[in-house]
Amino acid sequence: QQQQVPPQSILFILRALPEECASDRLFLINDQDRFLMRDHLIDSSAAVFGFLMHHLSQQSEPQQQSHLYTLEVLKAWNAWIRYVPVRPHVVAESPILPATVQTLIQAATPGHTLHYDIVEQAADA
Repeated sequence: QQQQVPPQSILFILRALPEECASDRLFLINDQDRFLMRDHLIDSSAAVFGFLMHHLSQQSEPQQQSHLYTLEVLKAWNAWIRYVPVRPHVVAESPILPATVQTLIQAATPGHTLHYDIVEQAADA
């Protein structure tokens, strides 16, 4: 029987992968490998953004878990757009961009219930 990988593990990998690829600490014998990996990340951006948007919209969990889950999704998206030179049209066409803006608008609404760290990640992205 095949076990599914928990989404939190995938979110961690999606956050760490772009950071590590861009890191100067990652020693490669052939620097061409770094560019090849970066190109793979660029080509995967639309699929990654779709995955993140799908999981950003999953809010059926208890409030505290939902908060932590939203934070992990936004951290992954933030890392992706910070370290991967994503094509502008991919970002513009992704529904995660308006969802992030909506998060900021919601935070500005009186009586909002968003945690500061979610707003901070949304603003960074």
